[in-house]
Amino acid sequence: CMPYLGDNYGIVYGDEYKVRPNGTRYIAKYPSKLDESFFQRTSLPHQSTFIRTDLLRKYKYSEEYKIISDWILLRQITIEDKLPYLHMPFIVSNYMLDGFSYRNVPLMRKEKEDYYKKS
Repeated sequence: CMPYLGDNYGIVYGDEYKVRPNGTRYIAKYPSKLDESFFQRTSLPHQSTFIRTDLLRKYKYSEEYKIISDWILLRQITIEDKLPYLHMPFIVSNYMLDGFSYRNVPLMRKEKEDYYKKS
C-alpha cells in the first residue's frame, strides 16, 4: 500500500475478501469513481480504507450514530468536500460477515434515513 499513500489523496481504499461464518469467501471490488448513488447503496469498507491523519483531526467521527459514523465521514470527504481519493485495485483486508454492522442492517438503514432527513 505504501506507494499509494501520501499527501496527494485524502482517502485511499482497496478491495476486500468478504468471509462468511462458514469460512467461504468472495471478493468485493469497489469502484474507482465514487458518487452519491454509491453512498446511498453502500459505503467504502472501513477496514480497507486509509484516511490521512490531518483529515481525521479535521472531520472527526460523529458519535450520534452507532453504525454509520464512518459512512458519514467518508461521504463528507469524497462527495461533499470533493477531496481527492484513490482506489487501490487489490485486496487489502478480510471482512468477517458476522459483525455488528452486518447483523444490524435495519438499524443502518434507519440511521442513513435519519441522516438524510437532517441534511
